[in-house]
Amino acid sequence: MYFGNCALVLFFTVVTYSNAATFPSGCSYHDLVGSVHLYKCTFGTVSLPLTYSGFNNPLPQWIQITKINGNMNAGSFTGFGSYDTTQLSHDKNPTLQLFCTTGGSLNLQATSFNTMGYIQEVEISNCNVNLPDNVFSPFGTLNKLTISGGTLTLNAGSFSGLTIAPIDKYTDPAGALIIKDLTLSGDFPTGVFSPINGTKTIRLENIALTSINSSVFSTNIGLHTLSLKDNAIVDTIPTDFFDGLDGLVNFDQTSFLWTCTCDNVWWWPKSVKKGITIHGAAICNSPADVAGMLVTKYYETSCAKTSVCGDTMGVAIGTTCLPIGYLVGFGLIFVMLIFCIVSLACICHMKKTALAGPVKKTRKGPPAPGANKRGGGGGGGGKEKGGAEKKRRGSGWV
Repeated sequence: MYFGNCALVLFFTVVTYSNAATFPSGCSYHDLVGSVHLYKCTFGTVSLPLTYSGFNNPLPQWIQITKINGNMNAGSFTGFGSYDTTQLSHDKNPTLQLFCTTGGSLNLQATSFNTMGYIQEVEISNCNVNLPDNVFSPFGTLNKLTISGGTLTLNAGSFSGLTIAPIDKYTDPAGALIIKDLTLSGDFPTGVFSPINGTKTIRLENIALTSINSSVFSTNIGLHTLSLKDNAIVDTIPTDFFDGLDGLVNFDQTSFLWTCTCDNVWWWPKSVKKGITIHGAAICNSPADVAGMLVTKYYETSCAKTSVCGDTMGVAIGTTCLPIGYLVGFGLIFVMLIFCIVSLACICHMKKTALAGPVKKTRKGPPAPGANKRGGGGGGGGKEKGGAEKKRRGSGWV
């Protein structure tokens, strides 16, 4: 009984909450799981501009406009700058979705999204759309921008004034630009992705690319994941494609039509050296004798220069490998040989010195008194003679 009463109270609470929602004519309210609430409006039925004050209880955290085929002129949204962001639910990033009818067009102006700065994710689907310069700048920073289906025309400044970066305040911090499953009108304008250089993920998938210029991503230094899968890119990619992308970790090249020559598959060893994970099977499309072969196998069998040392650490000299252990051993032997030669030379020198005997040193004493006097020699001789005379007399010789 108690459980039944609680369920009944909860039911009436939900109904009351749902019935309390207010929204413009041409829109409907959908109370989804948890605190995720959706306002769905039908283009051509709802009157533009959409006004913030026309939504209440809950606030318009997720707006979806469907069946678009026409213009969203300047000021299509008014008053949304007053959104109380403290009331945002953490179950869903603030989102704006624009869905066109089959073959429908979406004509935008640079100020079409004025006052919508609280929105963090934008999705445009199945529209033939031309994105004018600065069209996304009113959003400031987006967690994710997705454009899919239809046809897309980009201008050089389509992303000017916009930052795409992970926002972890709510759910799924992505920092992603996703353009997929559409026809790209023309090529990428020069510098089109430069304003969003902090983007972590760029996915350009199934948009009929047949070649890619390295300068397209040269300024996206924050790029972590790049996917070009399901594009029939022919031959190869430029040799400077990865230059500047020092943070790149994942690269998806599924469906590329590689022409396998050693010059064309330069990217394989480069990706290994830079620590980039290649997603999707990289397969040679031509020439005919290697068609269907994995690029990795082709490179290893046809391009990789195998050292005679193989997996052994050493130095290759011609066709001979000297292992590092041998080199260390030879070095020690050489040092010991030098030591022995020096020791032998010292021993020989010491033995030679010992056989020569002690060195005699002669030292002259001081001169005799008067030796340097003039005539001293004669006087001395007289004295010696007189002394001898006396000796002879004393001995009895006289």
